[in-house]
Amino acid sequence: EEWWTPKMPVQLEYTYEGNRKPHWFDETGQMWVDEVGTDDNGDAIHLEAEPGNDNFGVDEEKSYHGMKIYSKYAKGTKVFVSVDDGEWKEVGQILEAVAKIPLKGIPKGTLFNFKLVSSLKGETPQIDKVVVWFNREEDTFRA
Repeated sequence: EEWWTPKMPVQLEYTYEGNRKPHWFDETGQMWVDEVGTDDNGDAIHLEAEPGNDNFGVDEEKSYHGMKIYSKYAKGTKVFVSVDDGEWKEVGQILEAVAKIPLKGIPKGTLFNFKLVSSLKGETPQIDKVVVWFNREEDTFRA
């Protein structure tokens, strides 16, 4: 999350020293250059990514068993889960390129959501794929 206090009505990209970087002009005409990486003048930029509710194509109650997260540069990123818009629960941390996160104590429900949170310095975290294992607990289609 990055928040700008002044309004930035104009954005352009400019190649400076061989690198393409976004530039903004604020409402007073001052030019700002976006820094590369995950820090802003030495302070870590907070990352919070949430894809939103997913019923995995089946509008039925499910029990959730685990997640596998494929990533790069995300070591230390915390993983939170919410079912049916309930309370967020921290379920683990990404500690390797392919992280296996068990979902113990997660309630049964129809809608699944997860959130990734970090304030890492260095390379920008990259999440390539998230797989969720679940079992259907009801079968309303055949009922």
